[in-house]
Amino acid sequence: MNLLTKVRSDSIPLLVTLTYPDEFPLYHQDYKRHLDLLGRRLLRHCPGASIIWKLEFKERRSGQNKGKIAPHYHLFIFNVLPSFAFKVAKGRFYTVTKRTIYDGTTYFLEDVRDHQGGVIASGLLTGQSFSSTDDEEVKREFALHSFRSWVSGTWYDIVGTGDARHFRAGTRVEEIRSTRGVFAYASKKYAGKPVDCSNLENKPGRFWGVLGRPNLPLGTRKVVSLSQSEAFHMMRLLRRHRLANTPPKKRRYCRFNTHAMKAYVSADYWLERIDRLLEQKQLPSSFLTVLGPGRVARRSHSPHQADGVARINRGSDCR
Repeated sequence: MNLLTKVRSDSIPLLVTLTYPDEFPLYHQDYKRHLDLLGRRLLRHCPGASIIWKLEFKERRSGQNKGKIAPHYHLFIFNVLPSFAFKVAKGRFYTVTKRTIYDGTTYFLEDVRDHQGGVIASGLLTGQSFSSTDDEEVKREFALHSFRSWVSGTWYDIVGTGDARHFRAGTRVEEIRSTRGVFAYASKKYAGKPVDCSNLENKPGRFWGVLGRPNLPLGTRKVVSLSQSEAFHMMRLLRRHRLANTPPKKRRYCRFNTHAMKAYVSADYWLERIDRLLEQKQLPSSFLTVLGPGRVARRSHSPHQADGVARINRGSDCR
């Protein structure tokens, strides 16, 4: 969650879900290798991409493995739209070939095979006609369609079960419309859910991580000096802001500390107003920190500290 707060507010990721068919790996060496292979193929296809992944487990309610705990992944993928396009792929179970007809139009053929080499699915993928258009909305829809096809075929090829149902329903790509939606998915539906490992025979290791970390669109940090009175004033404002933006029925769950504070807010919003919100009083200083794309605020006090410092990560307009 804290890592997501450091991402620029203008960088909205895609939410990708990766699941397994009825036959799924039981050991973390296998399903972690599958994720690593997907990350490597994505970085080869789109070198500027980055992934924040979360591992979860869910009990199977049908099939041969009914009652067993199966792994699945949720990924936040950055920097793939609107430039993602089809490319030639040569996998064991999934291939994409490029063809050019007499008038110069380029298109791609998709073939999905089983263990015996038989074609279980085949389709014609759109070529360059949409990817070269000047309409940004059309270009984005084309890139999203291309990425969905790529994720479905690549994950099917990596897992290698040969099950046609896994190719058709083993993945899901959702487009998140706003930063608020990112945090809703991260805190409630997926990344914020606790994981119970008591019924697992093999411990899974890490439950989250980053692939392509250098490509993460992180915000920049700005440092501001504050006196003690200014830090206390900012904490009061942040508490009021938190309560004002919390539904009345949930305000009783808000907990505040007089010595430290963390709040997820908009960095740009508070940076524009911090100068006129602070009171200029010369008292012993303290420590205020605002992290993320301006969504984390923390204050601590030290009697030996002479100068207060505030650190703020800029959001959409960082340089």
